[in-house]
Amino acid sequence: MRDFFELTTRLSGLQTSRLALREASPADGWALFDATRNPEFNRLLVWPRPDTPEQAVQRMEAICLAQNRGRMSAISACLKETGAWVAVFRFLPYGLDPDITEMGLWMHPDYWRSSFGKELTQACMEVAFSMPEVHTLLGATLPQNQGAIRVLLSCGLVFSGNVIRHHEDGRAVDVIEHRVTREGWLAGRVASGGTEAVPAQRERPAVAAAERSGPWVASSR
Repeated sequence: MRDFFELTTRLSGLQTSRLALREASPADGWALFDATRNPEFNRLLVWPRPDTPEQAVQRMEAICLAQNRGRMSAISACLKETGAWVAVFRFLPYGLDPDITEMGLWMHPDYWRSSFGKELTQACMEVAFSMPEVHTLLGATLPQNQGAIRVLLSCGLVFSGNVIRHHEDGRAVDVIEHRVTREGWLAGRVASGGTEAVPAQRERPAVAAAERSGPWVASSR
């Protein structure tokens, strides 16, 4: 059984070379609303563009409520240099399968081309796989989100199939899934000369390659 409370605790306070992580807050809805002003942001998600900042705040409130009830982990990443909000990264259940934990990433378009998606995903995966009850991690994207697909592949996930999900308005949406098991992740680290999961408070090196990383589908929650 995944312990999302413990996962949130381990992620909170984590630092990479450029990012500082903290628990998500309803106030992050204001930055999320700004992100949704870019048409590409919502085109790659399964929820409608909010009309007001308050609607984005309400969405973040729902996410934080689920986190407070132990139903997911939601972490915001901010620039260490300025404190600006960069993204919210979530771990949540994958249907009723207790062995799969889904990852979701909503990143402000200002940072899509700065390799933050890979930097943040790698750091969060290391923490997740440091917990023995986490067996498989999965990321889902729309087929046109090639930047996000490249990020998932660069973090060791492999294509696992196409599935149908539903937009909040009821439309069927074709989604591409990628996943990696603990064994596959560890094998990839060994092959690349890495080690097992880095302790949560240790800083990671910066990622050199610039990757365009749009938001992942995940869940509308």
